[in-house]
Amino acid sequence: MAISDSKHAPAGPILAVALLFLVLSPALAMGAEPPVASGIAPSVVCTFALAPVSASFGVNGGSGGSAVTTQGGCLWTSTSLAPWVTITSLSPQSGNGSVTYTVAANNTLVARAATLTIAAKPYKVSQAACTFALDAAGASYPPAGGGGSTALTTGDACPWTAASSAATWLGISSSPSGIGNTSVTYTVAPNTSPSARTGALTIGGKRYAVTQAPCIYALSAAGTTFGVNGGSGGLTVTAQNGCPWTSASPVPWVTITSDSPQSGNGSVTYTVAANNTLVARTATLTIAAKPYKVSQAACTFALDGAGASYPPAGGGGSTALTTGDACPWTAASSAATWLGISSSPSGI
Repeated sequence: MAISDSKHAPAGPILAVALLFLVLSPALAMGAEPPVASGIAPSVVCTFALAPVSASFGVNGGSGGSAVTTQGGCLWTSTSLAPWVTITSLSPQSGNGSVTYTVAANNTLVARAATLTIAAKPYKVSQAACTFALDAAGASYPPAGGGGSTALTTGDACPWTAASSAATWLGISSSPSGIGNTSVTYTVAPNTSPSARTGALTIGGKRYAVTQAPCIYALSAAGTTFGVNGGSGGLTVTAQNGCPWTSASPVPWVTITSDSPQSGNGSVTYTVAANNTLVARTATLTIAAKPYKVSQAACTFALDGAGASYPPAGGGGSTALTTGDACPWTAASSAATWLGISSSPSGI
């Protein structure tokens, strides 16, 4: 006769659990995972880390990258909203990975920055602006002028222009514009003025000063004096190489016989005609823009004696006249009835 007890569980389910434990006990003892009910998976929280988190580039740009660390199976992407930063690695990726990208050359005067999004993390890319540098602040030239050049250093994509503030004597002989590093060549014309001068080239916004000394002229003498018969004369001119100069006479009685124009050191020769007047004369020649004074004496006349005395019987005589080769003269008697001139009454 069976006796029931409501306080005890039915024997069937207890026996089933006991049998299952006996079956699984050897497998569990060997380290196997317990079974999981179908449709239920353990939860995974994806975390992401970047290394590095930013990069700086020079004006010419380049390439860069960052490593992504995360759990296996975690999906992530990389994006750039800046047209000058291009991602070159795959997107999306999962698990640990890396991102590579390129930065284009900057061709502006403004530094720039972009923020990439990598695995939902910000990654900052910054880039320098175009800058310009000349290899010298300027140059000095002698009056003769010449040519020169200066080197410009800048970014590979940076545009530049070159201009002169004194185009009449300071000219640019190379291209007036371009991109990237270059050498700008220029010419300096001779300075024929008595004053120094300064000009400047502006290259890539940078000033390159050019100074030029003036032509300095010196004469070996300030002038000379000639007698009534005239003659020839000369002087020397001292000047820097390439400095041009001329010589000119304002009067017909002084004739320049040397070449004009000349340049640099040189000499001037001239002739002075005989004076045939009773007036002394002066002329100022212009030689290398400097005055040169030529003076000449007037005609003068001199007799070799003050007079002569004769006996009642009379007689003949003569007197010598000294004067310039071109000086005209006349002879006359104040007592023609008894004192007569037997030679020519005029001459030169």
